[in-house]
Amino acid sequence: MPADRNKELPPKVSPPIPASDDTGFALVEVLVSAVLVVIFAAGTLGAIQATQRTTAEERHRATAHGIAQEDQARMRAFRISSLANYNEARSVAADDGTYTVRSRADFVTDSSGTASCEQNTASPDYIRITSTVTWPSIGARPPIVLQSIVAPPNGAIAANRGALAIAVTGGADQAIPNIALSGTGAGTFSGTTSENGCVIFGNLPAGNYTLTTDAPGYVDKDGEPPGSVSTSVVALSTNTLALQYDEPGAAEVTFTTMEGGQLVQSSAESVVVFNTGMSAAQTFSTGGPASAITAEPLFPFSSPDTVYAGSCDANNPNPENETGVPGEAAQASVQITPGDISDATVQLPALNLLVTDGDGSSNPGDPETADVFLTDVGCAGEGIDVVLERETGNDGMLDDPGLPWGVYDVCVEDSGDALIAQDVEVKDLVDGTDLFFYMDNANGGDCG
Repeated sequence: MPADRNKELPPKVSPPIPASDDTGFALVEVLVSAVLVVIFAAGTLGAIQATQRTTAEERHRATAHGIAQEDQARMRAFRISSLANYNEARSVAADDGTYTVRSRADFVTDSSGTASCEQNTASPDYIRITSTVTWPSIGARPPIVLQSIVAPPNGAIAANRGALAIAVTGGADQAIPNIALSGTGAGTFSGTTSENGCVIFGNLPAGNYTLTTDAPGYVDKDGEPPGSVSTSVVALSTNTLALQYDEPGAAEVTFTTMEGGQLVQSSAESVVVFNTGMSAAQTFSTGGPASAITAEPLFPFSSPDTVYAGSCDANNPNPENETGVPGEAAQASVQITPGDISDATVQLPALNLLVTDGDGSSNPGDPETADVFLTDVGCAGEGIDVVLERETGNDGMLDDPGLPWGVYDVCVEDSGDALIAQDVEVKDLVDGTDLFFYMDNANGGDCG
C-alpha cells in the first residue's frame, strides 16, 4: 500500500457565491424609503405649522372683533358734539399682541345711508360710527370693520344750526379720500374726507366760515397748494362745497422753427399753459432762451392743456383751438398725468433778420454783429413788459430765428448806432418774416 494513502486530504473549500442583482435594488429601495419619510415628515410639519398659523390668525381676528365691539360701545357713549366727525387712531394691548384701532364718525343722510355730498343733499340725520382694527401679522387679510348708526336725540341739533357738506375730487372727477379739512368762524370743525371723497360737518352754528385744507403733495386747479376758502352754514339746511385737488404733473415743452425748408431745434424764454378749468393761464419762464422748458406743477385735468410759447394771450396763435389754421402748429395740446412729465413740441415762426453795414438793397455792404432787442407789442398792450434780447453772428443773422407768435418792435444796436422797425409781424411758420437793417443809415443813439 503506498505510504501517502493514509495522509489527510485538505478541507474542501466551496467557491465564492457571486453577489445577486437583488442587493442593489434593495439599497435603492432603502434610499427611496428614506426620502419618502423625509418628504412626509416635512409635509406633516408644514401642515402642523400652517394649522398653527391659521389658529393664531383666527385668534387674532376673534380678539380684534372684541376690540371693535368695545370701540363701538365707547363711541356710542360720546356726546353728539364730541362724536361729530370724530377720527382717531390708537393702540390697544391684548394678551396676544398690540392692535391698532381706527375710530371714525361720519354724518349720513336718512335717504341714502351715506355721507352724500351731492347738491341739494338731504340734511344729515344720523352719525355712522366705524371701528377698524388691524394687527402686525394681518398681511393682506382684510381688517375687522364694525359699523353702526347713532341717532342724535331730540333737541341735540338746535334750530339755528346747519350742516356743511364738502366733496373733494381729482382731475378725472375721482373721489379723493383722506384730505384733512378744518374751519373757523361762527364755530369750528375739523375732519377728513371718506373713501367717497366726502365729509359732512353737521350741527354747526349758522354763519360764515374760513375753510383750510391740509393736503401735502396736492395742488388746486391752478397748480397752487390748497389755500383757504370762504363758505357759510345756513340754519336748518346743508350747504354743499365742491373742491378739486390732485397730485400734480408736468409738461416738458420743446421748440422747433423752419430754416431752409427744414424744421430745426429752437428755443424760447417762456411758455403759457391753459385749460378751461384754470382760473387764469399759467406762464412758466426760464430767464433766458432754453431748448426745453418744464412747466410744473400742473393740475391733471381730464381734458388736455393748451401750450404755446410766449408770455401773454397775444402770443396764442390759435385762441379758438381750430384745425387747419396757419397757427395750428405753433400751439400744442398735452394731457397732464399725475406724478408724470408729458412731452409737447411747439413750432415757432422765424424772424429772418439780416444786419449789414450798407445803406440799402443796392448797396447792402457786409454782415455785422449787433445786439437785437425785441419788444412784444401785444404783451405790452396787456400791461406785460416783455423784451427779448438776441444778437447776430458773423453772418449778420440770428443764430436762432424762432420767436413766439406775435408782433414786435425790433431795435438793432451796433457800435453806438441804432435802428428800429416797429410793428413787425412774426407769424409765418413756413417762410418766416424777412427783415433787413442797413446800419449805414443809423444816426447814433441806442435801443435803451
